Amino acid sequence: MPLTRLSLEIEFIFLLAFLTFLSGCVGPSTQSNRESKAQIVFEEKLSIIEAFAYELDNDSSGRWIGATAFLQETTGILTESPAGFFGYYRPTKNDYKRWSAWYEENKHRLVWEEEGSKIIVKE
Repeated sequence: MPLTRLSLEIEFIFLLAFLTFLSGCVGPSTQSNRESKAQIVFEEKLSIIEAFAYELDNDSSGRWIGATAFLQETTGILTESPAGFFGYYRPTKNDYKRWSAWYEENKHRLVWEEEGSKIIVKE
């Protein structure tokens, strides 16, 4: 059965509607995944600081140094610990509390940026 111009137009309209539907499904879930990944990364850094500040983990690997730098850069809240030749000294319990409070207030603004493999804070 040959396709008429009307049937081609109807197929085209259905195709457009379907593609519009799919684009609506992909957008929000992708954003949600990026927010989830950002929150997971931030929480991992916080848990490193918590374990070290509360002496639950000696962390001889020095992961707390990178976590401290990350949390300072992301939140804008500097550690109370003074800097030495090799970086910051041990983060304090108050550092952990301040960064945790910031996170609770701002976690909805965190988004993972794949291109730079980093977290950005939405305005």
